[in-house]
Amino acid sequence: MRSPVFLISLVSLSILFSTAVGQNCGKLDEKQFKNNSTTTEIDEHPWIARVEHTDRSGDRSWGCVGVLIDARRVLTAAHCVLRPTFEVTAVIFGDWDGSNDVADPDCNSEGRCTPTPQRVTVSEVKVRPDYSPENIQNDLAIITLRKDVEYSDYIQPICLPSATKSEVPNGDLTVAGFERPPLRERGEVNLIKERIKMPFTRKSGAECHKQLSQFPAELICGSTERDPLSGSALVETSGTPRKYHLTGIAVAGFYSKSLKTDFQGHVNIRSHLNWINAL
Repeated sequence: MRSPVFLISLVSLSILFSTAVGQNCGKLDEKQFKNNSTTTEIDEHPWIARVEHTDRSGDRSWGCVGVLIDARRVLTAAHCVLRPTFEVTAVIFGDWDGSNDVADPDCNSEGRCTPTPQRVTVSEVKVRPDYSPENIQNDLAIITLRKDVEYSDYIQPICLPSATKSEVPNGDLTVAGFERPPLRERGEVNLIKERIKMPFTRKSGAECHKQLSQFPAELICGSTERDPLSGSALVETSGTPRKYHLTGIAVAGFYSKSLKTDFQGHVNIRSHLNWINAL
C-alpha cells in the first residue's frame, strides 16, 4: 500500500474509484456452513441484499450491502445512505452474482438458472440520530420498503441477536456479503462477483484502536480473507437447532503495516437493539 495507514469506509470503489423475526429467520444448512467455500450457494445467506443508489442523471449503482431483518426492513451502514449526489431508491434481493438483473435469470449449459432478483422500492430511510461520520460512531441505518418483500428459498430474513452479550467462538463467526476491492495493493486481484462468506478472526477493539487511533474501540474488530463491502453482515451461529444471528454490520477498515493485515470494523448490533426494535 503506497499511502500511510488510514481508516476508510468499505464502500465499493466503483462509486468512489432481539429477537428472532418470526419463526423462519436465520436459515442454516450445516453442509453449506462446513464446506469451506468462499462463495455461497445460491440459497445461502438469503438475507443479503444490494442497496440501489440513483444519481441525478438517473444512473443506478449498487455499492453497498443491506441485510434483511423482516419483510419490510433492511439494515445497512449510515454512510451508505447519506450521499449528497445519490438517492437510495430500492433494495435488490436474491441477487447471488451481483448482476442486479431483475429481468432475466442467468442459465448455464445444463439449464440451471439463478433466481431472478427481486427489486423493492424504498419508502423511508432512518439513520441513527447520533451517527457521527467523523468519529465513525453509530454508523447504522434502517431502510423501510414500500411493500413486504416476497420470501422464497432465496430471500429470507436473518435473526436478530439476543440482548445478552455472548462470547461466540471465532469458528462460528462469518462475514457474509459481497467483495470490494482490497484496502491495499496486492498485485492483480480477481474480485469474486458472487456472494461471499469468510471466517472472521476477531481481535479486541482496544488492540485495533492501538494499531490505529482513529479506529473506535467499540466496533467489533477482526480480519477476513477478502474485504467486504460496507453493509455486509457479521453473523454468528447459535441455538438448537442452530440459526444465524446478525452480530454486526461492516462500516470501516484499515491496513496494519506492522501486522501486515487488513482489519474491518463492524457496528455491534446488540448495542442498537432498542433503536432497531422501536422503529
